[in-house]
Amino acid sequence: ARGQDLVQTSRRVLYVSGEEMEDQVYDRAARMGLGDCSSLYVLSDYRMEVVCEQVYKLRPAALVIDSIQTMSLAELNNPMGSPIQLVECCKCLKQLARDGMAVFTIGHMTKNNQIAGPKAMIHMVDVVLRLEEDMSQAFRMLRADKNRNGSTAEMGVFSMEAGGMRAVEDLSAQFLASRSTSSVSSALTVTMDSARPLAMEVQALVTSQPPQSQAPPIRQPSGVNRERLGPIIVSVLHKFVLKLHDQNIVVSITGGLQMREPAADLAIAVAIVSGYYSIAVPRDMVVIGEIDLGGGLRPVKSLDTRLAEVAKLGIKSAVIPKPHYPEELTKLQRDPRLQGLDLLPCTELLEAMRIVLGKRVGQRKGAGTRQTNKGTGGRGKHTKSKSRTTFEVVDIADDETDEAELAGQSDNEEEEEDEQGEPWEKEMDPA
Repeated sequence: ARGQDLVQTSRRVLYVSGEEMEDQVYDRAARMGLGDCSSLYVLSDYRMEVVCEQVYKLRPAALVIDSIQTMSLAELNNPMGSPIQLVECCKCLKQLARDGMAVFTIGHMTKNNQIAGPKAMIHMVDVVLRLEEDMSQAFRMLRADKNRNGSTAEMGVFSMEAGGMRAVEDLSAQFLASRSTSSVSSALTVTMDSARPLAMEVQALVTSQPPQSQAPPIRQPSGVNRERLGPIIVSVLHKFVLKLHDQNIVVSITGGLQMREPAADLAIAVAIVSGYYSIAVPRDMVVIGEIDLGGGLRPVKSLDTRLAEVAKLGIKSAVIPKPHYPEELTKLQRDPRLQGLDLLPCTELLEAMRIVLGKRVGQRKGAGTRQTNKGTGGRGKHTKSKSRTTFEVVDIADDETDEAELAGQSDNEEEEEDEQGEPWEKEMDPA
């Protein structure tokens, strides 16, 4: 929008295209509906000497080079786009910028999402902006890789429309507007992308593996870090909440975005357990937290910013990790941005699961054989049934009673064996 305002004022802007002709640029401007662009000058040339000549003649307020890989100097024998050509052309543009003119240089990106060309180009400029494109969505993410005059923790979101790119003011509201009507196997969380909070929906599909199958269970993430889904989240759930050794798990992030931080661990775990028990998650609840290997919840950074993002969207409750200090929780409760948001702090993963999905989580399902966990690390039991196995926390007194019963049964069996005698003893009997 600011670029269009600059074009529609009396300040001159020179747009240099090394790839398209003037007619092609004009047709695109007409299609985008830019209107009166009398102060925009277009030059279709790849020779840097001609560009400098036109700049000194026109004296524009801004210069746009599209793209730097198509520019070349005639005095160099190197081909166009070579590292030497790129560096020398950047030096010419740097000299033009020192004369009080803003220079915008567009560069190509490699398949690895890196700037094509030598790193020396990055050291010559003040700001490096990277525009990411997601083919599955109409959004474009503009990130700052370098900024000498400000922070690189900012991100811009744009939508591609017929008239060009338009800024998206509230991306979280757009994601929640298309949220699934079913709350089973679905959980809402907030992730930080640079310094911008984004509300996202996590979905999980949990299915039982056929008993005759010899293949390992499926662990398929989409938009989630694979290293955290299998070794950490599923393993911790298997140990402290329910058994998942025979369950296929598919996790997906709606909207085609990526969750790169561990603050979404709790939401992924809630979605998996919700799909296992077929229990719906409240639609007006958000879950935020990192899961550690001991089955606990760890605090996350910028918690107040995350909560403020969902509070303005009408969310009523939030399950969060319990802060280390009581004054931190008091500060959140007194935050005016969080008015009407019920904070539910938790310290353990199982505690958070039962708050979200009810006390049924982690308990026995149906009748079955109860086995005692005699390990030195805890006093727990689990129940085995024909279809699934779930974890159950029991009292120590109950555990000791069962152990006594098992010990009594074993003593009775030994007495019966002594009375009957061993088989080989009967065969050796001379009588």
